[in-house]
Amino acid sequence: MKLSVVIPCFNAASTIAAQLEALNKQQCSDTWEIIIADNGSTDETLNIVREYQQNLSNLRIVDASRTKGSAHARNVGASVALSENLAFCDADDLIAPGWVAAIGEALDKYDFVAGKKDYKKLNESWVFECFGIEESGLHEAAGYLPFAGAHNLAVKRSIHNAVGGFDESLLVLEDVDYCWRIQQAGNQLHYIP
Repeated sequence: MKLSVVIPCFNAASTIAAQLEALNKQQCSDTWEIIIADNGSTDETLNIVREYQQNLSNLRIVDASRTKGSAHARNVGASVALSENLAFCDADDLIAPGWVAAIGEALDKYDFVAGKKDYKKLNESWVFECFGIEESGLHEAAGYLPFAGAHNLAVKRSIHNAVGGFDESLLVLEDVDYCWRIQQAGNQLHYIP
């Protein structure tokens, strides 16, 4: 299997269908899978995902409700992944056409990658203007190591396991911590537009 796409979700009924539809339209000649790591949804999220399973034979649902937080859900998804290549995206985002093939090809070249983010597509203009968000894949904080959001990030499973996955004690910025720990272990983060 070429790639395992892990999507943590919690009460994502209003957004998950758009993400699954985007995944359904992906063109990739290699085998890949989608893992929905449900963090205890109480809305219609799981019913929506089950409907998509009829058209997406590579779609699985795993129970990630033991501990709250997307870090735990991502770790549970990664633990059951069938591929050495792990890609992370979120239930409230929308991957671009060709994303699965591109992120898989990037992991053929590099061990740790991040893709471009288009904040304007799903957000009101005041959001990125207010927070000074720029469209890119990598960010830096005070000149330290670069980082990227876990909503467009991919890594080799061996590296994920070597750093202990996402820190489940962190409820925010767990992706920044994850990126830094992977780089501190000697792996460069590559930006793949």
